[in-house]
Amino acid sequence: MNRRITERRTGRWAALAVVASVALAGCAATAPSDLDPRLEAATAAFGGRFDYMYVPSNGRLADEAFLAMSRVAGPSKLARDLASIMVPAEARPVRVMVTGPAGQKTLRVILDALSFYEGRRIPHLELLYLGEPSHEALLARKLSEVGAVLRFVPYQY
Repeated sequence: MNRRITERRTGRWAALAVVASVALAGCAATAPSDLDPRLEAATAAFGGRFDYMYVPSNGRLADEAFLAMSRVAGPSKLARDLASIMVPAEARPVRVMVTGPAGQKTLRVILDALSFYEGRRIPHLELLYLGEPSHEALLARKLSEVGAVLRFVPYQY
């Protein structure tokens, strides 16, 4: 009987070690080394001051887990942070650029942030998305539902 308990504990520790190593490897894999060209593209599009959010990638497996968790558990901290940047757009102009190396993850963060504004208007929001062209139509529709404007610049990953 002691052997079975030990085997189960060993299995749990092994699973925990695998998850931790995937997360740590993912964190080391993607640094915002491409942030400067993204900021230059945003400056060219906006021509002035703006806020920005860089949605980091933690590796493919970690990003897929992030997507699954946001569907089940609701908006992530990144989405809540983006939503808080958008709050002043109810009354005054807010310009924000959102980008990241993982297109689906970046899209999910934006959509989850916008979910906080369902039934409300943020008419002074101008969101610049540097990302995948396939996301443009969906984002334009979702932003227009809350009275916001999408600016789009395709970005190669």
